[in-house]
Amino acid sequence: MGRIPLVRRWAVPSIATGGAFDTVDHAPSRVRDAAHPFDQTFGAGLRIVTDLAAPDQARMIVAPGQSGNPLSRHFADLVRRWRDFALLVPGRAAAVATLDLVPAK
Repeated sequence: MGRIPLVRRWAVPSIATGGAFDTVDHAPSRVRDAAHPFDQTFGAGLRIVTDLAAPDQARMIVAPGQSGNPLSRHFADLVRRWRDFALLVPGRAAAVATLDLVPAK
């Protein structure tokens, strides 16, 4: 959907990032896009930092969000945290919502 001009900005999350191509945790941006030259539209989708001596302290983030559905409010809800390297520690926060899958009878 990123190639369809009318839905590109809605369906393809992007965020401006600081730094240059040799900056740590920076992915390429589209410098030829005059309207948004510093928008980052792709990069590492999953970041995990783990100390193998203390794996229960692992921190991670997935971008752009918890859902792959552009109509979901969780589609790009983690992109700012991802940009700011504000990693999450699994199992430390209360669940916001749950989804129960029940097989058909």
